Amino acid sequence: MGLVLKDSMRLTTALGISEVQLLFGDITQLPIDEKVDFIFVSAFPGDYTPVSGTMVYALKKNFDLKLGKVAQTKEADLRRRFNCWVSKPLSDHMPYKRLVCFERMNRFEGLPDQISGLFRAMMAVFNNEDKTVITPLLATGNQGNSDAIVLRAIVKAACHWIKAGLPLRCLKIVIYTDKPQTISGPQKNLLGLFAKQKMMWENSKYEEEKKTEQKKFDVCLSYSEKDAELASRVCKDLQKVHGSIVIHKEQFSYNHEEVWQEQIFTVMVQSYKIVAILTPSYVDEVECLEQYNLALCCNRLTGAEVLAPFYLQTIDAFPSYMALIQYSECRVRKEGETAEEKMLTACTMLIKEIDKDKFLSPRKSPHSDSKSVVSSTAASKTTQPSKAYDIFISYSHRNPKEVFKLYENLLDLDPDLCVFLDRSELNTGNIWQETLYEALDSAKVVIAFITKGYMESTVCQEEYNIALARFLSEENMCLLPLLMDSDIKEIPAMYSAAWLVDMSNPSKRYEEQYCRLAEVPIEWLKKMKKGHPVLEKFCNRESEKTRISHITMKWREKDFKQRFLITGDKDVQLQKAATTSPQQKDSTKTVVFSFAKDSLHQASIISHHLQKQDKIGVKCEFLNPPKGSGVQAPKLQLLDSADMIVLIVSDDYLASNQHRHELHIALGRQRTCKDRRILYLMESFHTGERPVYAQLFHYSVNIVDELWTCVASDVARGSSRDFNTLPHQYLGLAQHEALHAAALDITDKLIVGNTEGSSGMPTNIVNLVSLRDGKQGNVPVCECSVIFSSMTGLDLTVSQSAGVSADPPDDEADVEESLTVPADDTEKGHNTRKSRSVPETKTSMNMDQSAKVVLGGQKLATNSSSCQLL
Repeated sequence: MGLVLKDSMRLTTALGISEVQLLFGDITQLPIDEKVDFIFVSAFPGDYTPVSGTMVYALKKNFDLKLGKVAQTKEADLRRRFNCWVSKPLSDHMPYKRLVCFERMNRFEGLPDQISGLFRAMMAVFNNEDKTVITPLLATGNQGNSDAIVLRAIVKAACHWIKAGLPLRCLKIVIYTDKPQTISGPQKNLLGLFAKQKMMWENSKYEEEKKTEQKKFDVCLSYSEKDAELASRVCKDLQKVHGSIVIHKEQFSYNHEEVWQEQIFTVMVQSYKIVAILTPSYVDEVECLEQYNLALCCNRLTGAEVLAPFYLQTIDAFPSYMALIQYSECRVRKEGETAEEKMLTACTMLIKEIDKDKFLSPRKSPHSDSKSVVSSTAASKTTQPSKAYDIFISYSHRNPKEVFKLYENLLDLDPDLCVFLDRSELNTGNIWQETLYEALDSAKVVIAFITKGYMESTVCQEEYNIALARFLSEENMCLLPLLMDSDIKEIPAMYSAAWLVDMSNPSKRYEEQYCRLAEVPIEWLKKMKKGHPVLEKFCNRESEKTRISHITMKWREKDFKQRFLITGDKDVQLQKAATTSPQQKDSTKTVVFSFAKDSLHQASIISHHLQKQDKIGVKCEFLNPPKGSGVQAPKLQLLDSADMIVLIVSDDYLASNQHRHELHIALGRQRTCKDRRILYLMESFHTGERPVYAQLFHYSVNIVDELWTCVASDVARGSSRDFNTLPHQYLGLAQHEALHAAALDITDKLIVGNTEGSSGMPTNIVNLVSLRDGKQGNVPVCECSVIFSSMTGLDLTVSQSAGVSADPPDDEADVEESLTVPADDTEKGHNTRKSRSVPETKTSMNMDQSAKVVLGGQKLATNSSSCQLL
């Protein structure tokens, strides 16, 4: 019978070439070398009976694929919102990687709605990845629609969606016939219909016209009719921020007689921002999902972040593809927040982004300053890894007031500062996370607002750990932690390596205090501490810089000695291996590997060890299998369901956008999965010092650690094993032992599901001080803090205890302070004045006992237990 290509059209898009093909014959005869990502089939709800003459029957007859059995182990059930479900990977001998089954839930649904649903589902199924599809003419046969009507509708919808930005690289439309070499009269009509569509669309400039549409609206609102009141509230707040903003606020009229909503799409491309109001009603209505998908296409078409969702009401089952887009958190989540404040903040930031898109100066508002700010929403795609920031402000969103005040003062002093300040909740992994890490990696100054909320936030801890590692290991990087809570008397040891500036008792001169504080990082940026003894002494609490790789390597060596041993048979084993229950032995765990090509051998060896052990059933999946391996490439959604994700990080891995995307998806899942370990990180041939955050991942194994050379030597000495029989023997015994130990460790974690190793290390980003010093307890604040005053700026001076206001009484406010400068600073041209007497007490800052150092009208002195910044 066969399958014959009769005609095809090539569509030029902003994202490359896509193709729509028309084939005659049997869809099950697709050659294996033309394997596609998905085959589309249709069935009545819950009825998978292989009736003769149906696709279900053909799949059973030719591949022994029983749709009912496949349906029992769905990978994704999207029937609630998209009328379809997705299978797990099919057998290797089939020319389709997965199957998508559409079940018509509404028998009164017309053909346009069915075709629209087909492409609406593609956005959810594709998950923003390029895909290929083969499909019969759905909605024909028992539904009574003619082939010509269905073909015209599918081709029209496909061309519109592809031109708009749907990542559909190839669509194969199959007309069933048992004689594909001969053409009947009706089939000639179908070919003629396709040829007309081809002529129109191959010459179409649709996507170029849409990209160059004149902007008519600042904001386009997409919302459910049930949420009209919320939409009205958003409009009012936007107008409150800027009175002349132009908003398309009318409820969209959805045309159920059309397969493509041209009117809606036109309004969207004519808008700078599309605000989708996310509520349970929104995600439950097909019309709203269609609008959201059209907005996503606007993102892809323009290469910009046009879609800006506002999350207003909690959604129990958030569609996973929607979570890839950063939204503005407008829900009240913490004590002290108000819905009005959250909404106004979101609207203010939206106006700023619109102004940036227009290349205009940001608009003034009571909640908005006139300077440029990089938010996580805007930066996620526009910020390049090489972009260098002057200042990164790290804070918990529970305490925004002081943050914004300092930010305003910084830019008042220097309008040209490049400041990273995230003003939206960090809730959507994958897009914001890399931007955050890269910004921290480049900032010359990091200001951290330390509060109880900050120390409880996983994301804030990660930010601090990256900043601290850079502070301890690099020259010319300043970490300025500000202690904001007066009731914090002790602080975790991990926060004690850098001096804390105690801001917990603000003076009456609140405005002046933050203006003075803003001078500190700006002075640093001007001369990078050189010539400024205040900053030099403040930043050099530790006399020598730390090597990150040395500390992490020593920790792994210590961890290995605590948990592993070399047996009498000269074999590496766990000292206390977990035991499995009968139920665990009968179960199968899925382990997904993410790696670059340079780590294929390592992944293969670990997979070999995992599948050879008999403690627990393990199925290994490679996200990036070699061509010709016959291994299916699972979608990224598999990262959401894997029992263990093994990431092998190398220089090639970090250089790949796709692999970094996989990395951040996995990190995001581990951050939200606090009850068990699901992420296992390994380091392989990673030599770069940048990015710094990549050196701080919780690597359980680094295959090039010196440890493994020693282990290999011990194992080989006197062993009777034949090492020439090892798979990929050319990797070397040391690497084999590292990979064998990793397999043992992964197996153990699959059994016990523990959350942390013996060190108590954080899950994703390690704290260098905790690793180096083994400190796990608390440290009194008075031992690691200095106090700030508004009177004269930066000054480490007398303070018998932390937490006491450094400002003088009001009647002493105008008293001129005198200063003393060490001889070496006098020689550099600093002025010397008289000073008030200072008790000669020993200080932990290792300063000259009489040292008081001027910094532009500011001064430095010493103290017994803590030092004071005036």
